[in-house]
Amino acid sequence: MLQTVGDLGLMGSLSMYAGGRGQFVGDWELEAGNDFDQQWIQVCKAAYQIRPDTPPPPPASSTTTTIREEAAKPFLMDSGFTNLPDGNVTWAAMFFNPNSDWVIVNARFDIELIDEAGRILDTGFDTAEIILPLSAIAISGTLYDSPARVTELNFLGGWDTVEAPPRGTGVWIIEKVAVDEDRYSTSITGEISSTFDDTWESVQLTAVFYDEADNIIGGDSTYVDRIYNDKVVLFDISVFSDVKIDRVEVYAGG
Repeated sequence: MLQTVGDLGLMGSLSMYAGGRGQFVGDWELEAGNDFDQQWIQVCKAAYQIRPDTPPPPPASSTTTTIREEAAKPFLMDSGFTNLPDGNVTWAAMFFNPNSDWVIVNARFDIELIDEAGRILDTGFDTAEIILPLSAIAISGTLYDSPARVTELNFLGGWDTVEAPPRGTGVWIIEKVAVDEDRYSTSITGEISSTFDDTWESVQLTAVFYDEADNIIGGDSTYVDRIYNDKVVLFDISVFSDVKIDRVEVYAGG
């Protein structure tokens, strides 16, 4: 995080002053007084051993630019949709991170639903917090009360990239996926675990539905509050569209 006080630019882990007096910064205590900014500069100089003639490090944006230029963009693996009898349209898509040493983060995928005449019937978006190296994520959605039949999906995307992997090396493991149907509802159930050292919070799980011909016909999603590295977590994804599911795949991280 880049922190600037006066004309001194510093890259580091010292805590930023929060507006009070007598605050602690790392192992340094700042005295109360009107010359707080000067005290802060002196503390930072001492902590980082910066001399007055030492130029500040380059801004973080230069590193970000290099990362974006070097990393390959995620690409669309497959997508599909279903025009339902009630006028709704359910859709799903999978995107793949082709980089072996880069994580895709903060990905936003904008979708356009287009009819046979080329008209854009509706637009929307979904997000993916993280796409791990050489891994895929899925996004899904539903257009309610479509004014016409959808014949095409168009995806636009924007994302940041970071060096991989964050929080150490690991993967999410999804097992025992099943379609649970009764007279009143359908849901996708299964188990997820993690090989990461850290606990992940608010991880999105997306189920992609296929028909007998192995075409994508839609999808739904949910969030798991926490995934630990030493525990199995059960999940349940409610299916809100009336589609006949032949098989299902579940992706984590979107």
